Amino acid sequence: METAPGEKLNEFEEEFRSCLFAELEEIMKYKWFLGEAMKKDPLESMSMNEICLQWIEKYAKEFREYWKNKTGKTERE
Repeated sequence: METAPGEKLNEFEEEFRSCLFAELEEIMKYKWFLGEAMKKDPLESMSMNEICLQWIEKYAKEFREYWKNKTGKTERE
């Protein structure tokens, strides 16, 4: 979500961006844990898209609930 120079994001856009970056960080942690369990780089046997989809299927719903509770946001306010 690039903005033009000097253009500010509204509060919802900022919160959405923060959530996406937090999710990406969690996906990267998941990739690291997969590597530890597999004892090799998971990218040797699966794509980053597959890793992302696994994380989404297993953890996205729980993470979004955590994020809502952490930020005090319920829906688009």
